[in-house]
Amino acid sequence: MARDFHPLCMTAEELELWEEANERLNAAVSGPCLDCPVAWRQRMNAVGLCNRQRTGPGARPTGKHDASQRAYWTVKARQYRARKAAAA
Repeated sequence: MARDFHPLCMTAEELELWEEANERLNAAVSGPCLDCPVAWRQRMNAVGLCNRQRTGPGARPTGKHDASQRAYWTVKARQYRARKAAAA
């Protein structure tokens, strides 16, 4: 996470305390959102206080795939099934 990122669910003081604690760890993480418990994230989402960045390693894809991507996967799936059937 960028240093200028500030999670809405934390005050400036809480973020500063988190950064101090994070520096003391052997395996520090790159931002407080990676440490966020699921229950807390759900509660913050419910009240509109989660501005978690959903990019980078481990991010879940959001949105839908376009029609050309789905068509490509359909063709590849058919080819795979045909190869499996021929080999059987």
